[in-house]
Amino acid sequence: MAERISPREERAIVYEWLSSLFIAPLSAAQIAAYRSGAGAELLQALGEEPSLAPGIAAIRRALEALPAEAGAAIALNHAYVSLFLGAGGPEAVPPYESVYGSEFARVCQEPMTRMEALLRRLGLQVGAGCPEPADHLAIELAAQAALLRRLDRADSQAVRSDSRDLLCSMLAWIPDFAALCQKFDRTGFYAGAAAVLAAFLAAEYAERDLTDHPVSSKERADDDAITRRAPELRAFAAPLPPE
Repeated sequence: MAERISPREERAIVYEWLSSLFIAPLSAAQIAAYRSGAGAELLQALGEEPSLAPGIAAIRRALEALPAEAGAAIALNHAYVSLFLGAGGPEAVPPYESVYGSEFARVCQEPMTRMEALLRRLGLQVGAGCPEPADHLAIELAAQAALLRRLDRADSQAVRSDSRDLLCSMLAWIPDFAALCQKFDRTGFYAGAAAVLAAFLAAEYAERDLTDHPVSSKERADDDAITRRAPELRAFAAPLPPE
């Protein structure tokens, strides 16, 4: 039997896993694992959660449709570069909160400054090998994972407020991001991943108040798949390093 982990730790693991999907293109080894290894079992387990099922199904269809072996990594790398690094031109999907919250869709605006301040409060920093600003989607997701773990260690009104604010700020722009992924992602993989992300954030907002409330039986049943696959999720996730 899998060791029971706390509800916040379950959610932190999922945030880190989602972060890992958007911080960099998947390697050939990662794709192979998602197709037939531990990653495939993970996707099957997460697909048991009704709200995540459509996005997980899209990810699995995309993986099946990719070329074999190294060709799959090349195809997903091309999709990642086109969508998230701007190579797609008018069909690019910027993964930066600033773009969606500023009048002229500019990067490095107030959301970046706000996220930099949050990372400092958490004692975290973007790794030297990562050139992305602090309001990159993957960094915001990793920060939320860190906030949830901080709450697990010690209750703090300030940390609860930071976590709630970050969730609300993500919900203000992630639906638009997910819609653009759906429109422009020709592989379907990132459209599926963005759909899972949007559904997970919506469930977070609807079902959890980010305080020490009792966990309902429905929440516990929904989280069983996460508990069962916690080791695989951790293996695929990539948390931010401490300062």
